[in-house]
This record gives sequence, C-alpha cells and structure tokens, in this order.
Amino acid sequence: MIARVEDLGVRQREFADLGGGHFIGPGENGGSRAICHNHVLESVARPGDVIIGTDSHTCTAGAVGALAFGVGATDIANAWYNREILVKVPGVVRIDLDGVLRPGVCAKDVMLTLLTHPGIAGSRTLGKVLLFTGPGSATLSIDERATLCNMAVEAGGMTALFEADELTRAHLARRTPALPAPEVPTSDPGADYASVVALDLTAVEPMVALPGDPRNSVPLATVHEDVRVDKVYGGSCTGGKAEDMDMYAEVFARARALRAARGVIRSSTEAHSRMMVATNSDSCSRSSS
Repeated sequence: MIARVEDLGVRQREFADLGGGHFIGPGENGGSRAICHNHVLESVARPGDVIIGTDSHTCTAGAVGALAFGVGATDIANAWYNREILVKVPGVVRIDLDGVLRPGVCAKDVMLTLLTHPGIAGSRTLGKVLLFTGPGSATLSIDERATLCNMAVEAGGMTALFEADELTRAHLARRTPALPAPEVPTSDPGADYASVVALDLTAVEPMVALPGDPRNSVPLATVHEDVRVDKVYGGSCTGGKAEDMDMYAEVFARARALRAARGVIRSSTEAHSRMMVATNSDSCSRSSS
C-alpha cells in the first residue's frame, strides 16, 4: 500500500511537470505542504475564477468568490484534454445572513444550523449553488467563509460562494506575490433565485452533530446525557485553517488543567493533510464534516 501511494506521488509530480503546473507535495521538514482545498483558497483562487477538482470540497474556494466545484475523474480528464467542462446552469439559493455571531459561536455552528433549516433540509438545495450574502456575511473572516462554502456538499449543493468585498481584496493583497483584485462579478439587481433563506447570526447557538450525518445537528445545550468519547480529532479541510487552529489553541489554553480520560485517542492529522495536489499554472471542533 505504501509503495502505491509513493508511486502516485511520483506520477503526480511528472504530470505537473508535463503540464506546466505546480506540484504541491511533501514539506521540507516532513508532512505535506498543504491541504489541497486550503492551498487553492490561500494561494490560487480569485473572484470570478471557475475551479474544478476531483474532490467534493473543492467548493471551499467559493470563500473568495470563485465558482469552484467537484467533478468525477472522467470529467477532469476531459477538461485536461479539451480545455472545457460541461455544466448545466444550476439554480441559486440566496442565504441572507444578518447580525453578528456571539462569542464562542463560529461558522461551523452556522452551517450545522442551516442544515436543519426548513429552507435547506430535505434536499431543497440539491445540485444548487448557495450564495451567502447580507450584512452578516461582512462580519465573517475569509477562513470562516471557507467553512460555510466547504460544507455546501453536506447540504447537497453543487457549490457555495460569497460575493467578493473589501475583505476579499485585503486577502488577495496579502498573498505572495500579491494579486490585484480582478473585475468582480456581482448578482444582477432583481435576479431570480430558486429560494431565499434568512438567518440571524445573533440567534445561532453552539451546535453538535449527532452520529451518522452532520444534518443530524442539535444545539449543544439540548444534549444532557453523558457521552463517552473514544477519539478526539482537530483539523480536516473544514476545520484545518489558521483561524481554526487559533480556536483550538484558545480552548486548550482555557482548559490547561484538564486531561483526556484514559483510552481516548487524540489526533490532529488525517488523510486530507497527506494529499498532494497539482495546480495548473495558467471550530470549532464540536463535530466533523
């Protein structure tokens, strides 16, 4: 199995070299240089870009206004060969965010809340684009926006995105090399939407996903029974961004005297962090996605 993985890495590097791409693989001091979705968000994606990848969480790049979505192996091979991707224009669900999150509440709680919302639950967003907008969206950092976009697939959506704003332009300016903000596409006045969902961020509670599916989410305050914990994990492509790590560090700092019970397995790595990606040149830890 190890030999097969190493061979895959060699072939990925060769493919990137042949195609004039950039190979993002092992780090100089061990591990990998990046989780693929986070690398695309932090270093590649721009507003208005169309980005495809063979992973459903490619939609993470929607945080900076890119139309990013996952496709199958056949589709990606066709795109490399023909330089095109065939997509049926999807419906758009506009999600109007208002207010500001309370301390201790994060974007993961927002998404778990939305997954139970009557306007989204029951496959109402299946195959659609989730467009996050409203004054509340301006209060969310790029990393928090990325969490919402990343989990569009848990809502059955094709992808999700935020319209670019001053926060997006500041993010692009911090890149090395800095990228000028391109002409940003925006929604047409009076545009038609498949549906509109409104959410007051001030009312969002800390949430927890019950076993089996993140759509089985309930407010943490409603869970009264003792729950045995066998494994604790922090990270993943949903919760492995810099701001997420800051949240984990804050929890550890506040609970310095606490110790994990005997038998609890602790981990901060996963398969995603070992992925290698070739890119063409042209919380909140209460639940996992």
